[in-house]
Amino acid sequence: NKRLATLAMNQLHKRTANCSVSSEEINSQFTFIKQQLANIFQFQKDDKAKYDKQSNELLQGLRSVQTQLVRVEVKIDTQSMALARIEKGLDRIFTAVHQGLIQIRDTLQRNEKEIRSLRRVWDEGITQIEVAANNQDS
Repeated sequence: NKRLATLAMNQLHKRTANCSVSSEEINSQFTFIKQQLANIFQFQKDDKAKYDKQSNELLQGLRSVQTQLVRVEVKIDTQSMALARIEKGLDRIFTAVHQGLIQIRDTLQRNEKEIRSLRRVWDEGITQIEVAANNQDS
């Protein structure tokens, strides 16, 4: 067993001897990793700053749109009130015109009856005159 352990240790030493790495290489790799991490952190920091800037610009744009929408809403409300007043005025005008037309119709109907009555009287008068003229001629 001792012998097997010694053989295994020897083989391990042989394998690790071929894989030896100097402390300079380790430090170089470590420095490289630190630089990469620093670059990543800087990128994240820059990315966050860019994100924050874009977010602020977007928020300002949204606030501007919101302000414009409020102005439009106020204009729409004002116009709606004006349209409601106009509609009421038009309803009054329509009612007055409708009542006026009804009065004109009624007046025309009365006038038509009077004209018929006057025409009958006229026709009767003409007939009487013609009869009287014919009686004088005979």
